[in-house]
Formats: sequence, structure tokens, C-alpha cells
Amino acid sequence: MTVAHALLVALSLLVGSAGPPAPPAPALPLHAPHDVVDVLGISPEFETDGTVFGAFVLTYHRVFGRSVDGGRSWDVLGPTMARLEITSFAFSPDFARDGLAFAGTRRGGVWRTSDKGLTWTPTGDPELIVNAVAVSPDFAHDGLVVVATESGCLRSVDGGTRWSSADSGLSDERIKVVAFGRSADVLYAGGERVHFSDDGGRDWEARGLPGKPGTGGVPLRALALDPADDDHLAVAFGAAGGGVSASTDGGKSFRAATFGLSDPVVNALAWADDGTLFAATSDAGCFRTASLSMPWTLHRQGLSPPNRQDDDHYRSVVTSPAFSRDGTVIVGAFEGVFVSHDRGLTWDQRETYRLRVHRLLELSPDFAADGTIFVGSYGGGLLAGRFADDAGDADDEAPGVTWSPRTDGIFHPFSSALAVSQTFAEDDTVYYGYMLLHRSRDRGVTWQRMNRPVPDLPVRALVTSPRLADDDTLYLGTQGGGTWRSTTGGEDWAPIFTDVPDEAWALGLAAPRGAPDTVFLATREHGLYVSDDRGTTARRLDLPDVEIRSFAVAPGYPDDAALAVGTLSRGLMLSLDGGRRWRSSTSGGDGAPLPSREAFAPPSVEAVAFSPAHATDRTVYAALSLGALVVTQDDGATWSDAGRGLSRLLPVRLALSPDFPNDRTLVLTNHEGLWISRDAGTSWRRPRGLVRVDDRHQSLRYEGAWTPTRRVSPLDFSYGVHESRRRGDATSLSFFGDSVSWYARRGPEFAARVRIELDGEPAGEADLFAEEVRYQERVFERRFASPGWHTLTIVNAGASAPGRAAVIHSDGFDYTH
Repeated sequence: MTVAHALLVALSLLVGSAGPPAPPAPALPLHAPHDVVDVLGISPEFETDGTVFGAFVLTYHRVFGRSVDGGRSWDVLGPTMARLEITSFAFSPDFARDGLAFAGTRRGGVWRTSDKGLTWTPTGDPELIVNAVAVSPDFAHDGLVVVATESGCLRSVDGGTRWSSADSGLSDERIKVVAFGRSADVLYAGGERVHFSDDGGRDWEARGLPGKPGTGGVPLRALALDPADDDHLAVAFGAAGGGVSASTDGGKSFRAATFGLSDPVVNALAWADDGTLFAATSDAGCFRTASLSMPWTLHRQGLSPPNRQDDDHYRSVVTSPAFSRDGTVIVGAFEGVFVSHDRGLTWDQRETYRLRVHRLLELSPDFAADGTIFVGSYGGGLLAGRFADDAGDADDEAPGVTWSPRTDGIFHPFSSALAVSQTFAEDDTVYYGYMLLHRSRDRGVTWQRMNRPVPDLPVRALVTSPRLADDDTLYLGTQGGGTWRSTTGGEDWAPIFTDVPDEAWALGLAAPRGAPDTVFLATREHGLYVSDDRGTTARRLDLPDVEIRSFAVAPGYPDDAALAVGTLSRGLMLSLDGGRRWRSSTSGGDGAPLPSREAFAPPSVEAVAFSPAHATDRTVYAALSLGALVVTQDDGATWSDAGRGLSRLLPVRLALSPDFPNDRTLVLTNHEGLWISRDAGTSWRRPRGLVRVDDRHQSLRYEGAWTPTRRVSPLDFSYGVHESRRRGDATSLSFFGDSVSWYARRGPEFAARVRIELDGEPAGEADLFAEEVRYQERVFERRFASPGWHTLTIVNAGASAPGRAAVIHSDGFDYTH
């Protein structure tokens, strides 16, 4: 697909004072920063190319991820796989040469890549529900691909270009699994029972019933074949329970293989080349057995425990095709990806949700004067940046931004809502929230805990009154807990928008500067509301029944009464009269009508922003889930591309400078970080970013007797520190960047010598002793000539003087990229 066509398709879818006493430090959150990993696929050349595919859910967005270093790091690739629910991956046996792989999707058909996952195109029926894909072992010669669907099997003999029915002999309509044996003729498929084909899927023979937990037919969830023997197979039933059933006669008969399998909900199976069988289960972890005649064993070291936020914790498992040599097995879970290189005995959690992904973005109302930007990431706390006027980095790749952490007093690094005071120049106030609410009155340098109206639900939306410096009024929206107003800066709360359904998810709030008593509330699935008395009474605007993804109010409201709502599947809705009438965009950059359908999932409008001078320039920007950024200068009559130079990844936030008509500055965040345009979107550059890593973050590795301690001072970052009292204890961070720092406490009781290693080589020593306690002290810093992969390791080298204790309180790391 050309860039022009991609833009055409994207545009076509634009239719349709001191606070209360601080409570005790909170317990750890329900989960660490994560991607939910539903499906994994592993390259047949994994030993040399390290390629793994993953279907992730990144904070409510389904996306495709790829690793080319064995699962160590991941990139979110797009945009065309955005929002597709991927059910399976299958690789060409000649993947290293032809780059071919396939993905089955739910209500998206079969997708194909020929460049190792960089780009994807749909094949066949775009509405098809595909449960599994299998590629012939002799694909280079026969081009054979077979898929399992909710209405039988399909096969293609030209690499997925054309498809034909392959149902002859199938006794089940819903086929959930399909797999080739060692030859292109041997195939197994399963719905409620196992079927066998010895002619490449043309004809099928119903074989044994692997088991029916409970009553009625239960379809299979997983099927695995022994790489050494086509007659040996194992199946599992997922949420239906029943554990694993095994056959040694090609599926003619089955027996239970559950001895030692303490969790009967098995979601995925993988059979390694040396005969080891792995089973990923809902709660317990990843079991293994060396043989079906031996009991299952469970090794949990390094795996995260299940939590009450998920139904199925461990969802996918794959083994290296060279498992007998490298011992690699990879598990996909609710908490991301876990990799083992010792045959499943111990596990390392890999970070798939990069901390450089900024979920929140706010510019200072006085950006033209102070150049201040705030960004919040999921797990990295809050950062403040200051824009240089026209400065660039040494390599002139991006405008200069100087970053500094804003973490003193923040009790956890997670965030879902951020508000900069509309009177920022007067009061220096910023609010930041998720499961807790924090307020800063010194531009984010220090923070204090505030009360929350609904303690057990996340904060999803925040906005300050246009007169915050005078009225101390803050508006807060929750996820299913109502919308609230505080006139004491966050100490006391009263419910507002009380006619909105209780289950509504507040997507955003707006309080226009030109209408001090007006508040807008956007909910995900219950519409858009407006109040003219600060939320005491409200009315629902007459907006079509849509799922809202983003919304904006014209900066000149109410004189300019323009509203914009970005939706999940009906494009961008615009109103120029305060929400009484709505219309949709229907044409592209040349004014020509656009097609209304394409063969892949339509994009949602993830972010929308008005020009501050919209009343005269009629300019609106829209960021789409397919990675495009588009702009209209006639209120949606025509659109043009404004994203040249942007990576085509899922956008998260979009902001225009308050002085946009003069400085032409836009800022956008996506799953690759922060992007800046100084020419209204004609070109984009990505500045260097700063990542702060809390001591409890999953990307850190601890060896020895480290103990996480509760926070004793608001000057600790997030939850506290990790403590070491034993010589030889070590902690390390692996990262991709061009500088790195380590932070720890110093003081009279911290008398350890620290040995520092960088990429396995000595990099220095430090003494943590000080006459007075100092928090978040930068103990070590190193810069590199260019970005690259590095590992920084901190080792407890013992007491720095006789009679002192070798105590380290490690408070985390940061790095630039």
C-alpha cells in the first residue's frame, strides 16, 4: 500500500495549601507496567535471527509486536495491524529467506507479511474468524497454508492469495486448532474432537474424543505435536479445564496426562525438539514434562504471580526450534513476556511496554514563554521538559529538550490523568493521578498526596478551573465511579454530572477559559455531556451512539462553539454550534469522495486538537490509530497529511502550542516516544527522551538477598528502595540508550562500598557513606557516544570501613534514549 493510498484510506474513515495528612504508603499496584500478551509466534530460524512475534494489548489497544533479539526488547509495528485481534501466527519454513509469515485474526481474516513482519496485507475474506493458521513444511514448493475457522477449514496452495474449502470429512463445524506434522501431507485439526488428514487437508477423518470436561461438547484450546513422531500429540481445553490429554496413536485414543498438573486450565502447549512438553496454565505458570509418561513439574522462579485483574494469566508458550541446544522457551502472559534460557527452570521478565511511551502530555498554558512540557508514562513517573528555541541535538536529529524527573513525593509512578493549571503562571500547580492523586504547587518539583473521592477506582480525567488561582476548583472523572468537583484543590469532593450512568468511564474533561462555569464530560460509551453551572446540572448532547476515543473543545469557546469527537469506528464528528448539530468529514485532500470500506479494521480517532485560532483558520488535527496524522483547514470538508516523518505507530496524545498561529508547534506522543513539529506538521523530529526506572520495575534484575523496603521519606522515588546488606548482592539494568545513571540513598548508616560494572567491565567504585542522609542521590553517571544496548550492574562490595554495615538502598535508575 502506498503512503498516498494509506492516507486516502485513513481519511475515508473520517466519516461516519497543605493537604490532609499523608496515609500510609500504598501496597504495590495490582500489576506492573505490562502488555497483555495473547499470542506468540517464533521464527523457524530463531537460533540465528532471534525473531518472535507477539499480539499485545497496550492499554486498551490491540497491536502487533516484534522482537529480533530473542524477546529481549520489542517494537510495536504498524499501522495496519492496529486493533486486529490476532489469534495465531505461522511462519514459512524459509522465513530467513522469504520473510513470509501469516497471522490469523478474529473478524479480520488472514494477514500475510513478506518482509518479516514490518508490513502486513490482508488475504481472503476480511470478516473471517480465524482461530489458527498452519504452514506446510514444504511451503517453498507447495505454497500450502491451512486455517481453522468457526465454519470449518480453508486451504490455499498459492501462499494465501486464493482460498478454498477444506471441510471434507470434518464432523465439527467450529475448528479451533490445526497443525502440520513433519510432512506436508499430515495434518491434525480439532474442534470438539480431533481430525486427521493424510493428503494435506483435502480430506479428513474424525478420530478420538480427547475428553469432555463437564457436560456437552467442549472445543479444544491447544494442540501440540511431537516433533519426532507424528503419532504423538497432546491437546488441552483452556477455560473448560481438564488439563492435558495425550495420544500415542495419531489421535485414535486419548488418555489423561495430568499427574503433577495442579492447574487444570491449560491455555497453550509447546512440544520442544528434545521431547520436552510445556503447558501454560491460567494461574499457576508454565509446567513442563520430559515425557508423557512422567509427571509435570512447575518452576516459578522469575514468573509474576497472578492478580485479580486478569482471567487467564499465562496465555501462550513457544519453544526455540533449536531448544535442545539453546534451552529457550518463551511465555506470553498478562504481565508481558517471560523468557527462559535454561529449559524453563528460571525466567526473566522482558519489558514490552517501553517506559518511553508517554501516556500523558500537557503543555504549559504559557508555553511560548516558558517552553514547559509535562509527560507521564505508565511506570516511569512524571517528567518535565523545557524546549530550546531552535536548538538541536549534536546530530541535529531533533529540537533540543532538557528533561528532569518530577518524582519527589509521588507515591507511585503510574498515571492515567494529568492536569496543568490554567493559571499556571500564577499558581505553578500541576495535578497527577491514577489510583492516587497528587498535587504540586512548585511546577512538579515536589508533590503531596491528596484525597480522592473514590479510593478504589482509577482517576481517568482531570481538569482545573480556568480560575484555579482564585477558586481552587478541580474536576475529576473516574472509571465507573462518577465525576467529582473539589473547591479545596483536591481535599474535599462533591459529586457532579449525577445523571450520567454509574458505570460510565470518564474519558476526558474540559473547562473552557472563556466560559468559567462550563464543564464538558466525555465518556467512552455513554456520550458527551455539558454543564453550565460547574457540573451541578448537565445535559447530554445529541451525539450519535458511538464509542468515544478522544474529544476537544475549541480554545475560543463559547464565541467559537466548535466541538470535536473522535470515535472508535465512525471517524471524526464535528459540531460548530456547541453540540446541537453534528456532521462528519466525507472527502480527502483533493475534495474527492473517499471509499467507505477497506479490507482491514477501520482506524479510530485517537487524538484530536483544534488550532487556538480555529475561529479564523478552521484548522483541526486528528491522529488515527493506523498511525496517520491528518489536518483540515476547512472544518473537515477536505483533509491532508500532516504526519510526514512520523513513525506510523499508534498515537497516544496530541497537543498544539497555545501560540500555534505564530510558532507552528505541535507535539505528539506515540508508542515510540515524543515527536515535535515546528512547521505545523510538515516535518517531525523526535528529541532525546529520559526514562526513570523505579527500583521495583520489572526491567531490573536482582541477585542475592535484596529486600524491597517500604518508603520512609517522600524523597524516595515511588514505593521506596531495595536494600542489600550482604557482600556480593547485585542489581542490574539492561537498556537501549546513550546515557545512564544510578540513584541510591547516602548517609551514616549506608556504609557500603559499591563496585560498578558496565557491559561486564569495571566502571568504577563508590562509597555510600555520608554525614547526613541524602535521598535520590545520583551515585553513578555515564554517557555514550551513540545509543546502543548496555547493561549497568551495581555490586555490594562490602563495608567501606571497619565496624560499619554494608548497606545499600538502591532507589532506581534512569537513562536517555
